[in-house]
Amino acid sequence: LSLVVSSAAAARDRFAAAKSAVERAKSEAAADAALADVAAICAEAREAGAEAHAAATWTRAFDQQQQALARRKDGDCDAVLPLAAEAERAFEAALEETVRAAYEGAVAARAAAELAGPDDKATGAAEKAFANGEHRQKEGKRVAAAVAFRKASEGYRTATEGRASAAR
Repeated sequence: LSLVVSSAAAARDRFAAAKSAVERAKSEAAADAALADVAAICAEAREAGAEAHAAATWTRAFDQQQQALARRKDGDCDAVLPLAAEAERAFEAALEETVRAAYEGAVAARAAAELAGPDDKATGAAEKAFANGEHRQKEGKRVAAAVAFRKASEGYRTATEGRASAAR
């Protein structure tokens, strides 16, 4: 009988250890998934130019990402999730800020080009880039939208400068 009791106690201990290992694995998997999501939005924001066009928000997001990575490295998976969520929100904000700045820059450059009076030939490519930016923005392709709006800004500025040079 004592052999059965000790065998049952050993089985309970093994079960508890297995259950703990499963919970730890789930926690690690959730932390790793959260960090992967953060890395994806970080890459998207970087590609859109958030480091330069939303520097303060980018820096805050990057710092939070580094804190989450450090907690993961330390094995503190429970601390990773809120840090990763905050980093993801901050990278999203940086990306949105970048797209908004690119759009506003393109609108301002377009207005300056209209005031300078460049012809349609000079602003045609810029208009096409601007329309492409608006289309990409509606599709939710924020990186492509930011790039297109910056390209439009460049085109409008070039057209404005060309008109000013021609006027001299």
